[in-house]
This record gives sequence, structure tokens and C-alpha cells, in this order.
Amino acid sequence: MEYQQQQNVSLDSSSCPSHTSSWAPPPPNFLKINCDASFSNSRKYAGIAAVVRNSNGIMVDGINAQVHASSPHVAECLALRLGSTLIEQHGWQQVIVESDCKRAIEMINGRTSDT
Repeated sequence: MEYQQQQNVSLDSSSCPSHTSSWAPPPPNFLKINCDASFSNSRKYAGIAAVVRNSNGIMVDGINAQVHASSPHVAECLALRLGSTLIEQHGWQQVIVESDCKRAIEMINGRTSDT
């Protein structure tokens, strides 16, 4: 995304659904936003959240919400959008956005035609 390139924001992903991994801090002078979602298929609700930590692993900010979502993938995308609101609100320049949903990250980066 053009905005991300200009703002030194990068997106990182692993696979979707979630897998077990360990958190790694961002480089000095960067923040890392971890975004995730939990989805209830029967209720079509999701809990979404974004947690921001600095290079020392100290929590800087966080946000969560309960939203309507049609699928786990949509819920993950909404979590990424929620995390991006923190970037805008604070005007952060050097941010790594991390998600465990590879498909959502690939869509944001324009690497897939999935909808």
C-alpha cells in the first residue's frame, strides 16, 4: 500500500488459521501492532483486538471491539483495520503490523485476487 510505504509501515503474517509462535520485538525505534480476531460462526460475531508494543516489549496501546462479521477471514481483516486506526490516531511513522492470517495480509498487499 502506498500509505504504508510512505509511513514505513510493514505487514507481516504467518498462516491462517492461527498457529503457535513466539513474539519477536520490533527493531529499535519501531512499534509492532499485533492484530487478531476470534469468530463465532453461530452468532456471526467476532472479538477483534490490536496490541501495540515497543522494542522493549512494553505495551504502548491497545484496542478491542466486538463486531458483526460474516467469516473468520472478514474478522481478521477488521482486526487489521482496527490496528490501523491506532497508527492514524497517534501519527506513528515506523510501525510493523503483524497478523496470523496470511490471506488477509496478502490481500492488503495486493498479492491475491481473493475477495
